[in-house]
Amino acid sequence: MYPFDLEVFRLINVGSRSAFGDLFFLFWSSVGLGYVQVALTVLSHFVLKTKSFTWPIIASVAIAGLPLAQGLKATVPRERPSHMQFTIREEAFMFSSFPSGHTATSFGVATIVILMTWGTKNVKWGWLLAVAAACVGVSRIYRGVHWPSDVIGGVFCGLLAGAIVYYFMLGRSPKTASS
Repeated sequence: MYPFDLEVFRLINVGSRSAFGDLFFLFWSSVGLGYVQVALTVLSHFVLKTKSFTWPIIASVAIAGLPLAQGLKATVPRERPSHMQFTIREEAFMFSSFPSGHTATSFGVATIVILMTWGTKNVKWGWLLAVAAACVGVSRIYRGVHWPSDVIGGVFCGLLAGAIVYYFMLGRSPKTASS
């Protein structure tokens, strides 16, 4: 895995630098913060009247970020790429790298929205959130704080969190094409 991580990391972190990229990925890294996601969800609750989504999204952020991402960080000691000499660092972190918590919470939000809107015209909002979550994931590599496999791990944490909330909080199994 290390050759993959190193090659993709260098391509994104070192080989893709631009002033636009710096601002673009700073924005997406900020959106990937769990408390920002919760604040946007609460704002959406009142402004867009998305009341049925509020608690499932907050639960997905909490599960993806705390027991899943932070739990894995506590058990998987992995140095961040920000400690490497060649890294262009835009953030400094001292804690374990695997998985990306920003990516986990972002994909947790996208997953629960996709599952809650599956089979409706509103599923497009979930897919749009999945694209945003992918931007968050790439931002963590661009900013020099996560390896690509950390981001992939974050994706799986988010998918799992959204599925857990959908099944246990909403009492539903994902719909299949035949149902």
